[in-house]
Amino acid sequence: SGLIADKLRVNSYRVLWAGLSLISSGLLLLLLDLFFGRYGLLLMAVLVILIGQTLQRPHHAVLYGLLYPRGDRRLDRVFVLFYFVINIGSLVGPMLGAAMFREYGWTGTLCTALAGSCLSWINLLLSRSIWDSASFPLRSEPAESKDLSRQRRNAILRLTATMLIFWCSFNLVGSLFHQKLAATRSSGADLATGNLLVQAVSSGSITPLFVLVLAPVLMLMSFLLQKRGISLSTPLKIAVGMTLMAAVMIRVLVGGHGGGSLLTDYFSLTLAELLVVPVSMALTTALSSTKTLSSMMGGYYLVVGIGAWLEIPSSLTDARTVVVLAAICAVIGLAFGLRRRQWAELSPVPVPGSGE
Repeated sequence: SGLIADKLRVNSYRVLWAGLSLISSGLLLLLLDLFFGRYGLLLMAVLVILIGQTLQRPHHAVLYGLLYPRGDRRLDRVFVLFYFVINIGSLVGPMLGAAMFREYGWTGTLCTALAGSCLSWINLLLSRSIWDSASFPLRSEPAESKDLSRQRRNAILRLTATMLIFWCSFNLVGSLFHQKLAATRSSGADLATGNLLVQAVSSGSITPLFVLVLAPVLMLMSFLLQKRGISLSTPLKIAVGMTLMAAVMIRVLVGGHGGGSLLTDYFSLTLAELLVVPVSMALTTALSSTKTLSSMMGGYYLVVGIGAWLEIPSSLTDARTVVVLAAICAVIGLAFGLRRRQWAELSPVPVPGSGE
């Protein structure tokens, strides 16, 4: 998706519009399948929805990344807000879908999803003038030496490897948390009888409820620190997040299994997530040129998918796997902390009045 957009110079707004249109069409096909029961309709619907999701996902982040100049420290807060909104959907979506299923069956669930998709499509269509490329602060692209360009590419590769390790570790720990949650649920619970909140928290995303609590706190703290002239660098945040991830993995390996322990683990994992994921998106934006931003953000989402795919539940019982991943996270965190100045030089803060 990103490569095609960069190669053909397609505006991210247009890609989003196409993706939402495909998702709406796929949901409509699923509704038709409920009434006609054609196997071909089901396969076509799933394929169309998958293509729509693949098209649109990275381009939300691309548009967010274009809101501020390259290297602007405000991008960290912007992507925390972006991640906050994503997790609202991750929490509310399953709850609303399960509630509609109880009242109206799959027809109610699919109609609700289709209505939400259409509303998003209409909103995007009406806000076209806002997302016109000319309305963004133009990101200057000064001529760069070959050495600096090579350093940026190498930095992106290191960031990619970091995110792959992070998501493998995140999903590894998350699977164990889900097992603990499953042990607290009533036997035989399903869409029709299970607790809506537990279904939401234990579906797809691991920590949406905790993200909604911690993200505003982090944004407020960042704003207050900036007012006092204190600004934590992006590499330093990643360093702290990766180190915290290592600590969470060791705690899960040797810690208790009570309710309080699980709550502490969830908050710790969420804090690591918020210190690494939105900030890494901002760093990807800062390291990428305007001509390659869609490709780089598409690659970011590809790494997220690979990290989830590589997660092996059976490895949860293997202490060596957990220890090795925790050690790698700790080493990566140390490397980001020690080399934070070098990272900062690759994405300098724009100077007011410089044309950024």
